[in-house]
Amino acid sequence: MRIGIVQGPFLPIPPLLGGAVEKVWFDLANEFAANGHDVWHVSKRYPGLPDHAVVGGVEHVRVGGFSQTHNGLVRLIRDLTYSTRVAAAISDADVIVTHSFWSPVILRNTRAVLYVHVARFPKQQHRLYRSADRLQAVSSPVAEALVQQGVPSTKVVVIPNPVRLPELRSTSENPVDDICFAGRIHPEKGVLELLRAVVTAEGILGRPINVRLAGPTDTAAGGGGRAYFEDLKRVAVRMRGSVDFRGLIVDREELNRYISGVRIFAYPSLAERGETFGLAVLEAMSLGVPALVSDLRCFLDFVLPGRNGMVWDRASGLHGLAQALSTALDQEGRIEQMGMAARRTAEGFTVEKVAGMYLADFESAIA
Repeated sequence: MRIGIVQGPFLPIPPLLGGAVEKVWFDLANEFAANGHDVWHVSKRYPGLPDHAVVGGVEHVRVGGFSQTHNGLVRLIRDLTYSTRVAAAISDADVIVTHSFWSPVILRNTRAVLYVHVARFPKQQHRLYRSADRLQAVSSPVAEALVQQGVPSTKVVVIPNPVRLPELRSTSENPVDDICFAGRIHPEKGVLELLRAVVTAEGILGRPINVRLAGPTDTAAGGGGRAYFEDLKRVAVRMRGSVDFRGLIVDREELNRYISGVRIFAYPSLAERGETFGLAVLEAMSLGVPALVSDLRCFLDFVLPGRNGMVWDRASGLHGLAQALSTALDQEGRIEQMGMAARRTAEGFTVEKVAGMYLADFESAIA
């Protein structure tokens, strides 16, 4: 097959500035090419990267994109401008996968199968995509929302995000800390609630708890901004243990080393309509680190409470989160068992296996 992938306007490919969707589709494009398919990948122009190149069998085409903004109207205008540029730059394909808001509309007359990747919770915009042949959700809650918002169920398919399975490391390679969070340092991710719960959990356990936080705080990079960061630091000084504010870690190997040196990966997200899959959680599990997540439904596609991770009931509040943390940290042997189970779960989501799901569905959609 000839497969085209249209990335969004704000982050480059390769994923030099991070981005879960960018990282996933960079891996998938390379895997499609490794399976003998003809792949082109359109993304944002970026300093140091050529406008056109073939790398690893993937043809990369780069057009003018934009910087991130939290202004919704400006985002839509920038996306429209970018999508118009993309339409002028792309070549023929059997399947075109799109990620930006306007691309499914701009490309509605393409002869290729139009395949919309839905990585965010739908907000009625999919009514604009009537010409799309497939809307691919990353989790069952997203698929259900698409159908509830009027998308024909025959057009909806669930294919999860993949994880690049790393080699397991001995924790002796890193000083072992208790808890890690990796992701956007933003109020909707529950990071402030996590640190507040740690203060209580330290009292329950009677010992310090050391925490690692990796992710951007700047609003331009999706973080909560300076005021939110100051709130985190004020809670951190009340802790007996330490907090390592590491910032964004883009290099995959460095991030793996950072996460693998902890006992628990905590992701207490509060984003009811924001979380759609939880790739950061699955990546931690692939390292043999069990996860403690909030009870958002998207996590339950792969987190099995008490078996490969733990689930915090948001209705129980901060005390419930503190109790969940202290219970987990007080069971060293149990953590190790859950970590091994977490790794086994992640082995079902490898890039190779998920790419196979996509290729099978591409063929089905073409037929």
